[in-house]
Amino acid sequence: MALKCAGCKQIVTKTDYLTCSLCNSIYDLECANIKNEHFKKMMVTETIESWICVACYCKIPKRGNINTPIRPQEHNSRQITSPLEINNVTIRRTMKPMNDTTTSLDLSLLGDTIGAQDEGTTLQSNTPTELTLQNIGEMIMLRLKENNEAIITKLRDTIQMELNKAITKLRQDFERETSSLQKQNEERKNDIQHIYKKIENLKTENEKLKAEIENLKTQTNTYQTNCSESYSKKIVLYGFEEYYKEPVNNLHIRLINLFREFMNVDLMGYIEEAYRIGKPSSKNRPLVIEILKVQDYDSNDSVADPTYLIPNQQENELSSITRLVTYQLDEVSTLQEPSTSNRSTTSTIPRPKSPATDTTSESLIVFPTTSSVRRIITYGQPRALIDQDQIELPQEM
Repeated sequence: MALKCAGCKQIVTKTDYLTCSLCNSIYDLECANIKNEHFKKMMVTETIESWICVACYCKIPKRGNINTPIRPQEHNSRQITSPLEINNVTIRRTMKPMNDTTTSLDLSLLGDTIGAQDEGTTLQSNTPTELTLQNIGEMIMLRLKENNEAIITKLRDTIQMELNKAITKLRQDFERETSSLQKQNEERKNDIQHIYKKIENLKTENEKLKAEIENLKTQTNTYQTNCSESYSKKIVLYGFEEYYKEPVNNLHIRLINLFREFMNVDLMGYIEEAYRIGKPSSKNRPLVIEILKVQDYDSNDSVADPTYLIPNQQENELSSITRLVTYQLDEVSTLQEPSTSNRSTTSTIPRPKSPATDTTSESLIVFPTTSSVRRIITYGQPRALIDQDQIELPQEM
């Protein structure tokens, strides 16, 4: 059977407990108000066997008031040990007012009962109270119960207060972190929108640049075509006699006669402009001739002289002459290369000399097929240059 403490009515789990030598009631050290050091001393001195509980100690009668100055001091060594005598003892004591705190109540109750014998004072009360073992036990149990309830209530309030503080702090931290995360999320959204706008702007600019590039390509192709057409209409003459302040009409007439005599081509009405290159000097400057674009004419508008060509035939003839001159100049450049070259050197065309170095040569005709290449040919012996029996025309590409 489990042992129960007579004070707190709890099961005694430890081996450190006390048994009253009078009533055989069991008390734990806390209810007996005995410290561990004192309990160990009692175990050593074997005074634990004669230990009396508080309830039994309160029932022991006080000593008589015979220790007065006029009376000799006598010691009564007799003690009441019989339960019957204890029950017949009436103890008068002064009841102190009850404190609110259970700790002061327990100390006043237990301290007064334990130290009553040592102090040797007589407790007086206005109203006599009969204390029995049962009444004292009930009083102790009531006080202990109230004390336990007060302690439990105080602990519950303290724990609840700490929990509320911790919950409040956690809630504040959670709200603060949540607010910070929301702000960061908004910033990320704004950054993403800003980047998306930049991407859209870059796409738009890219499309514009592509359109501009296509436009520039078209313009470049048009410009190159125009340049090619412009240069294909130009002829440069070297060594053509230059007269001081010669009228334009006279210059055109001389040019028309030159092309009509040596190339059998009529340039009447096709010369757009003729001008010299360079500053005036004692030497003949190069003459640039710009030819108008050949128009399509009816056969009725052709030249009456059958020895000359109609405009369409003139255009074809000029193209053939240009290709022929290009081919002949390639053959001439072959003659200028070393003999180890693989190109053929059998040509009946003599190598022309520059007008600046050859004073005996006549005028030169230049057909600029491109902006950077100029073809030069002398027309002193035009029949030898365009004799198709000696030189075969190259095929058109």
